Amino acid sequence: MSDVGLDTFNTKYLIVLIASLGTAFILDTSAPNLPPIVKALIIPIIVGYITLQLLNWLFPHLDTKGRNIISYLDDKASSSINTTNYVQVLPLFLVVLGLFLFVLSKF
Repeated sequence: MSDVGLDTFNTKYLIVLIASLGTAFILDTSAPNLPPIVKALIIPIIVGYITLQLLNWLFPHLDTKGRNIISYLDDKASSSINTTNYVQVLPLFLVVLGLFLFVLSKF
């Protein structure tokens, strides 16, 4: 079983969401005579459930790999922001931009 709670959004749920929305879109374009409740709710939920079960069975450690990738990207982004020193310049820039837009709106 996964160590992540049910209220956390993880990689598997992102893949299942994309698969379900893709199924709904394909059904909407290819089968216009199908009842809307079937093509927008029932079949995408079934496809999402089957996709989630297959992902749990085939890739049991997909969430930990996704968390590792997100942590790596977060560290790279925060370290590059820290090295550029934009954190010190950005608030002043926003204040000047706000004043400029305020003065511009008066004319």
